[in-house]
Amino acid sequence: MNFTLKHLHRYPILLAMTLATFACSSADNSPSANQPPSLSGTPPSTAMQDMQYSFTPTGSDPEGDRLAFAITNMPSWASFNTTSGALTGMPLIQHLGTYANISISASDGTSDAELPAFSIDVVPMSAGSLTLSWTPPTQSADGTLLTDLDSYRVRWGTQSGDHPNLREVDNPGVSNFVIDGLAPGIYFFTISAVDTSNNESAASNEASGIVP
Repeated sequence: MNFTLKHLHRYPILLAMTLATFACSSADNSPSANQPPSLSGTPPSTAMQDMQYSFTPTGSDPEGDRLAFAITNMPSWASFNTTSGALTGMPLIQHLGTYANISISASDGTSDAELPAFSIDVVPMSAGSLTLSWTPPTQSADGTLLTDLDSYRVRWGTQSGDHPNLREVDNPGVSNFVIDGLAPGIYFFTISAVDTSNNESAASNEASGIVP
């Protein structure tokens, strides 16, 4: 629509108000301040000699920025992944003792988040054990009769969903197995079946047990 000069002179105040409103709207659209990332997770407080230790924190950023992880006072027997924040390692007999004031942090490049400082006690092999039992499979994944079962693979760890330790069970006829040498704590297990061609099934449901 074309405005005449007469219309513009009749409404000078309305025109000024419209310009002022646009100026305020432009200021409100300025970029918002960066929001810090979040970091959570509870590291296992015990690591056993000659067994794999593993902890990965959960980190996220409100803006979706990629996080970079860092650690201070990392145990000498461990390694750290700056991309995922995973702390892993296998302490040996010479590493027995307490590793204190360990701290894991995450940064989005502007702000940081940090877990509370924690300690890891490396303890010697103990007599704790857990017994696993299962129902042997009778069918292959395609529904045919399973005739070439060869072995089982038991995996476990101290965090749900993370099973870095592996034990091979070479007898396909067994339906239970004892995992010994466990330090006190809670453990999470899965088991898979393997045929004579080394084809491995999907992992079973996760089971857990406590060594007092």
